Amino acid sequence: DSVFAVGTTVKGNNASEWLYVRTGSTAVAQYDCVAVAIAGTAAPVTHALARAGLTIGVAQNAISANQFGWVAINGHSLTVNTLAAEAVGVSLYTTDTAGALADATASASAALIMGLTLVATASGTTASNAACILQNPVVRKTIVDA
Repeated sequence: DSVFAVGTTVKGNNASEWLYVRTGSTAVAQYDCVAVAIAGTAAPVTHALARAGLTIGVAQNAISANQFGWVAINGHSLTVNTLAAEAVGVSLYTTDTAGALADATASASAALIMGLTLVATASGTTASNAACILQNPVVRKTIVDA
């Protein structure tokens, strides 16, 4: 049982706002970008989930499958998963790796996430993470490679 009702929001420090969610059969890793359905079920964001018009947030802690937890939907001093080296202020897109974002579209299905901005460079050539700011992140459009 849950202490809070799924869908509850609370304000936190660093201008943060948090949404109480439950995972389904898929766990959420620490720093995953997540998509939250209207019923409050969160899953690592995928191309399809992003384009479905769901709430976008970032998990600051891992949440096991079929468990409850909080995801950030606004604020600064947060961290998000990225695929590799990503620069400050670049546009971020969904990737073929659920929960991770990148500055390039590896798939014609990729979706642009607006309102989620890196404030530190993600380093490395493999999966990484970087400091970010969330400002009511939403999917603005589907990207189609030319």
